[in-house]
Amino acid sequence: MSTLSAYRIRIAVVFAATLLYCRVATFAETTTPSPTGAPAQTVSSANLPAAESPTPAQDESQAAERFVLPTEHHAWARFPVGAWRKIQITTETFDEAGAVVSQSVTTQAENLQSVSDSLDRYALNVQATVDLVGKRIVGKWIVRVLHTTTDGAGQVVETRRLEDQDLTLTNRTVACQVWDVQYRDDSRTLVDRIFYAPEQFPYVLRRETAQVASPDSDPPSTEQVVSVVAIEIPYPFGDRILHCTCLRTTRHGEKGSTVRLAMVSELVPGGEVAVWTTDFDPQGKPSRGSFQELVDYGRVPPVEPPTSRREQRRARRRNE
Repeated sequence: MSTLSAYRIRIAVVFAATLLYCRVATFAETTTPSPTGAPAQTVSSANLPAAESPTPAQDESQAAERFVLPTEHHAWARFPVGAWRKIQITTETFDEAGAVVSQSVTTQAENLQSVSDSLDRYALNVQATVDLVGKRIVGKWIVRVLHTTTDGAGQVVETRRLEDQDLTLTNRTVACQVWDVQYRDDSRTLVDRIFYAPEQFPYVLRRETAQVASPDSDPPSTEQVVSVVAIEIPYPFGDRILHCTCLRTTRHGEKGSTVRLAMVSELVPGGEVAVWTTDFDPQGKPSRGSFQELVDYGRVPPVEPPTSRREQRRARRRNE
């Protein structure tokens, strides 16, 4: 059996299992009112900036509040500096008939360089190696400094607390704080509506993103929704089973759309254990697909074996 065939079979089997679990445990797309609040409404990403105007009392209360995702609830920042993971991403590109026209394999190493609670930032060292058409391209290590609330590099402009709401999970409800977080993304300004549950992993149970339109422009056409669709999914990793939560991301834009399913575990730096992504063109045909899998991970940096004889002698002395 070819590597490509084995890869496709593996994706099909695990993806089918994921869909089965999604039928069993799913978060509802609508919300229910918090017991202490007024009736809640279904939220549309396109309407995020048009939230109801707060009363003067709410303005005063919100001025004293600012949302920052706690480090203990962040996929990277909860781990000690030096935590790392290694992932492999297999990507296929399709032609108009759906046939595979190219395939690449990217092996990526990431480690946590620093966490700053005062600046709400964390830094990752990232290095990628790409195998494409018989050639290997080894990239340099780069440092990415990101915000813990948005996982982006842009500055957070403001945060605003809205009415608390409940998300429904099969036979239970989960109380969520609801926040609008506005931030810069290159030349754009985006706003995330975040449903935050301090007692339920992965803590941000739903995130709706929209571009903030200027007064003289048309409404933005790009939107993204990330939501929990299943919990407690057993996923095999090596000789153990990781109990994962499944996140679904849907993204729509002028150039097409993207659907992404991710298995995430609280035990893994970065969270993601396996990710399936499909890009669709404006006509709805698949144009690219990828499968990301976790190769290895750890809480402390891996120890590189000594190479020179002098280093080997020193290592032996340290171990005696």
